[in-house]
Formats: sequence, C-alpha cells, structure tokens
Amino acid sequence: MVDSNISSKIEMFISCRNLINKDTFSKSDPMVSVFIKDGVAFKKFSLIDRTEVIDNNLNPNFKKRFVLDYHFERRQEIILKVFDVDSARLSRQSDHDFLGMARTTLADLISRGKAALPLTDQKGRPMRRGKGSLAIIRCNEIGDSSMRCKLNLKGDGLPKMDLFGRADPYLEIYKKSLHDETWLPVDKTEVCKYTYNPRWKIKDISLADLCNGQRKRPLL
Repeated sequence: MVDSNISSKIEMFISCRNLINKDTFSKSDPMVSVFIKDGVAFKKFSLIDRTEVIDNNLNPNFKKRFVLDYHFERRQEIILKVFDVDSARLSRQSDHDFLGMARTTLADLISRGKAALPLTDQKGRPMRRGKGSLAIIRCNEIGDSSMRCKLNLKGDGLPKMDLFGRADPYLEIYKKSLHDETWLPVDKTEVCKYTYNPRWKIKDISLADLCNGQRKRPLL
C-alpha cells in the first residue's frame, strides 16, 4: 500500500485572459482567490490565499506564487474565483464583482504543467458574457530545497528616471517557464533610495525557488 502522506512541494502561477469588463469608465481590477479541498486536511473548500490586485487589466499576469503540498494518493480539488475588486476589504466577496471561476485538481495541473481553464459561473455553467475568459495556470514541482545560493546584486550607472532627485531602484528576478516563453517572478530586492549605483543586500535563496534545481534554467 502506498503511503497517503507521501507528498512534494509544487509552485503555481496564475494568469487570466479576456476577462469581463465590469467597470464603466476603466477596466476591471482583477484578483484571484484560490480554494482547496482534499478530504483530509481540508474537508471542505478552504481559502489558500489570494493574488495581488492588478488595476485596469483584462489580461493579468499575477506575480503571486502559490506553494502547495501535493499528496500523491489524495484527490486535491482546486477552485479559482476571479473578482473585480471594488473595495479594500478583500475578504468580503460580496463587495466585489464576480468575473468567473474554474475548477480542477492538483494532479491534473501537475500532469499538464500549463492548463488553460474556461471560466464558468458559480454553478459551473458557461458564462453568458466573457465566453472567451480563461484562467491560465502554470504548475511545477519545486524539488529539493536543501541547496542554497547567495546572490550579490548591484547596479552601476543606472539611467535617470525621476524628474526631481535621483532614482530609487530595486531589482526583480524572474525565471523562464518550463512550458512557454513566460517569465515567472522569483523574488525582488529592497529599494535603494536616491542612487544610480545601488548595492542591494545579499539574497540567500534556495535553488528550488530560484530555478527548480535546474542550474541552466534562464533567469532574467
């Protein structure tokens, strides 16, 4: 008998395409809430976390990275609910406009790597509006996180971007998706104030988080 507790860490990134525009004078401000049910740790659908809110965008690529435990012998169901955020109270779904939802399993996402899921209404029916709305999920196993690396990052002679005063630079690190040409967010530095020659703090990061343990994986 296979041990039902055997698991691995996976990471998940979410994008959406062709969302419904619920705002009159601008575009929707989307956010995705992610729920999971596995019959053991989560006996009913429970909120894992939410993405950030992206203003005025019907085709958002969210930077939020979801890290989940994938249990090989459990059926782990996933629901994504997309909202147009209308207030600062993110936890109150009734405050926001519903843009659609998608339902799948963690096993299906891992086997596919990249999945484009049509958004439906709350009852799983096709949307009357936004029939082309999609939730795109990229899912990968993280791998062994015991090996770490230190990144010593700096910039020299950065261009002047502020009209008054010097630049306030920070640096974002991305890794290339294993399934397409998309760049997935990994980490970012702190902001260095008023300088064109920033010296950021040393980053201590696991190879699993940085490149999924694949040392030749392109970074940006």
